[in-house]
This record gives sequence, structure tokens and C-alpha cells, in this order.
Amino acid sequence: MKRYLYILFIAIWSLSTISVSAQEKGNRVESLRVAFITKKLDLTPDEAKGFWPVYDIYDEEMRKVMKEHREKGGSELELEEKKLNVRKKYKGDFLKVINEKKFDALIKAESEWSIMVKKELQRRRN
Repeated sequence: MKRYLYILFIAIWSLSTISVSAQEKGNRVESLRVAFITKKLDLTPDEAKGFWPVYDIYDEEMRKVMKEHREKGGSELELEEKKLNVRKKYKGDFLKVINEKKFDALIKAESEWSIMVKKELQRRRN
């Protein structure tokens, strides 16, 4: 696991050293996130085929919730409640392609990814 995280950090770090457009950087970070989640959930090719279309819709809604929170403000509790509601809304769709254990792993993987990205951004700022 530590080896995988080390490789992931090296890959993220290398993004900053390559002169590419912001969109290309975003695509690379997104590719790393997809790889990270796929590995954490141990998705089979068939599961991945059904999982990623659902995840993309779910992720878009989560992004809207986050954007709205940044723009309008509100308490952290309200934000967490809205995020929980989105997860509940899409849980049934996810369970059509992955099992409950993998759904739980998804929630954990998203949290781990977020923490890793925040730490990397802090490291780069210092």
C-alpha cells in the first residue's frame, strides 16, 4: 500500500514538472483518481463498465453540492448532510453493479483521495 501511495505521489508531483495546459493536468489528476478508486474497490472489468457511468453522474452532483457550499456558505454539518443525501440517492444505482462492501470502500477511497490531494497541495505550497 505504501508503495502504491509513493508511486501515486511521484506521479502527482511529476505533473507539476511537466509543462502542460491546466486541462491536461486536470485530466491526468482525474486519471490518477480513477486508477486509485479502481484499485481500492478492486473492480473487475465488468464492474468497472457499469460503475464508472454511475460514478460520473454521482460525482457531478457531489461537485455541484460542493460548489454551492463554497458560493453560498453554510455550516459543515449542512454540507455533510447534503453529501450524505447524494450518497443515499445513488446507493441503489451503485449496488446494481457493485456489492455493499465495495460501496463502503468507495466512500473510504473518496475520503482517502481527498486527504492525499490536500496534503500534496499543502506540501507544494510550502
